[in-house]
Amino acid sequence: MVEELMMLNIDKIEPNPFQPRETFEHGPLRELADSIEESGVLQPILVRPHNKRYQIIAGERRWRACLEAGKKKIPALVRDMDDSELQIASLIENVHRKDLQPIEKAKALLELGKALDLFDKTGAYLMEKKEVYEQLYVKTKIGITSVKLNLALLNLPDFIQEEVKSPGAGTTESVITVDKALSIGRIKDKKIQKKVLEKVKKEEMPDKEVRKLVKVVEKAPEPLVEEVLKDEDDTEITIDDAEKIMEKVEVAIEHKKVEPKKFTKDTIEELKEVKKESRDEEKRMYRTSDKIAKGKKKARGFPKEPTPVQKKALAQMATMVEDAWWAFDVTVIDSMDEDMRSEAIRLIQKMENVCHERLVALAVYVE
Repeated sequence: MVEELMMLNIDKIEPNPFQPRETFEHGPLRELADSIEESGVLQPILVRPHNKRYQIIAGERRWRACLEAGKKKIPALVRDMDDSELQIASLIENVHRKDLQPIEKAKALLELGKALDLFDKTGAYLMEKKEVYEQLYVKTKIGITSVKLNLALLNLPDFIQEEVKSPGAGTTESVITVDKALSIGRIKDKKIQKKVLEKVKKEEMPDKEVRKLVKVVEKAPEPLVEEVLKDEDDTEITIDDAEKIMEKVEVAIEHKKVEPKKFTKDTIEELKEVKKESRDEEKRMYRTSDKIAKGKKKARGFPKEPTPVQKKALAQMATMVEDAWWAFDVTVIDSMDEDMRSEAIRLIQKMENVCHERLVALAVYVE
């Protein structure tokens, strides 16, 4: 393919009509313009002749930076190329740009797929999805999984896509990553989607927590969904708590034939009470530990002032028995035989006694 290097007038060049990038941030563009003012254009842009002018194939950002810097001419490689070749070359070049936002990359992949007859004009697949992903991989050398995830973004509602288009979107530093967006997009109810999206943004939840939250929202009874979607300052029920409640409710529904909504509400209140008792016990333990540290109370097993780690360990011991009984309540159900229930109770009581003896030895409990 013959190319000719020329110095072209800036005003004789026009943007690429197939450019997938929707935004050019001014800050980075200004930085590039400053660099061009100081050192010139280090790499020529690539253009094609078009209607007595020139159309950019690659290098639009450099061209815009030259405009910003007030340059009159720019070095350019001139290559003959028809519309189809231009579109494919431009899209392949752009999907590899690091600063291309995920939605822009997704749209570029879609347009490339249309140019390659992998999609119709509406974006519908013209062959098996797996084959489409493989052909796009061959053309772009972008991993098949990445192609699949990027295209999936285009199926999201506009209000989620807008979040993925925000600055830094799709990176590990952004509030709404691609993983979070796709997780939230699995929720069927649009109103719930919006509530989850706002909660994730406000609490800056990591990807793993978002996946767990979505799982709860998809499967949990309504009272539990309402509880976990509250602001974290307005509820004591964490996502991990919600998973425990879901497990208990599922077992109860299967074996005890309970009314799901009422049982869920009762279980939520039960767990809140357990957490309150644990907090009260933890506070009491900290007060006792402080007395030991100040010499106001003796305790075998504390040869020196308790460390924060030791204090925390005491608090954790107080909750162990409550957690064991909670697990028993979830696991040991009416359908199990008496011997199994008796053995479970015996083991929990043994642990309870061991913890109690240890706490007495540390003067946390006084008999």
